[in-house]
Amino acid sequence: MEQVAEQLDALRFYLRTSADSDASTLYRLFHQGLADQLRGTRAATPIDMAWRVFDGLLAAVPGSP
Repeated sequence: MEQVAEQLDALRFYLRTSADSDASTLYRLFHQGLADQLRGTRAATPIDMAWRVFDGLLAAVPGSP
């Protein structure tokens, strides 16, 4: 969990946070242009992008699949 916190801290400039209706933290990129660039195509859905970010964070944790 500490590694995920470190990665989020390193990415903090690019992320904006807000609270969901259940008080959990939501993360989004600070600008749509950055999201489009990282997505590489406008065809990817927000869910696809969320999974890519999740996979990247998970890959940063030692011993993850």
